[in-house]
Amino acid sequence: ERPNWPHGVRYRNSSITAMNNHHLIVGSHERLVRVEPDGTKVWDSIHAMWQLDNSTGEISMPISLGDFRPKLLNDDGVMVGHTAQGTVVYYGLDPAGTPIVEPLPTLAGYDYSDPMSISQNGEWVAGRAEAYVEGSGWYFEACVWNVPTGTVQGLGTLSRKGWNGSSVATGVNDQGQVIGWSDTGRRVPNTAFLWEGESLIDLNDLADSGSLKLIRAAAISNDGRIIGILRDSRASEQRGFLLVPIPDSGNP
Repeated sequence: ERPNWPHGVRYRNSSITAMNNHHLIVGSHERLVRVEPDGTKVWDSIHAMWQLDNSTGEISMPISLGDFRPKLLNDDGVMVGHTAQGTVVYYGLDPAGTPIVEPLPTLAGYDYSDPMSISQNGEWVAGRAEAYVEGSGWYFEACVWNVPTGTVQGLGTLSRKGWNGSSVATGVNDQGQVIGWSDTGRRVPNTAFLWEGESLIDLNDLADSGSLKLIRAAAISNDGRIIGILRDSRASEQRGFLLVPIPDSGNP
């Protein structure tokens, strides 16, 4: 059922980035700033959060998040996104109305950070570091942030020796297990990976996949189940996959 967005005459063009299980919604919209003498309406883009009443379908009026651009949200209401100062974890407002944020450092040697996933306990954020190389374009490296310690770790790639490839972390759970995908520099260009604190593990080495090549991992649950995309080399098509840890082994 379509909810009733509170646009009216003052708001328009909502863009939603995340919603948690308590129906807290974050994103951005445009707010009417003024109307010029000739009737032209001047709009300003602001970042905000809304609360959905699931019983009525009504959505609250937007609550401004200032210059914080939200991207990720967990069930505790902890958000991750960007400000003018960089990537931050956003915990809400203090009694004075000042945002409570914790900066996330950018991986050394890179220009930007792009968070892709936050754990439900709020202790881990996974994503990628980005760097632009003149004449070559953008390169990415999967990384994971330990929020309590305020540190970031690059995870490297699974590219063959001599191949300057990229990797992206797309999911992390409460145990700090990270999944994503990496360039390989081989015939199958991408492969899905798992990281558990040391080096990247090619998920194809853990699963008996035969002609099915696990090319991208998308999310990981707290009990270690992994979903993603595989490529069937015989049928030349892509499908979804689910990996379930084998009891007593800990491996998918």
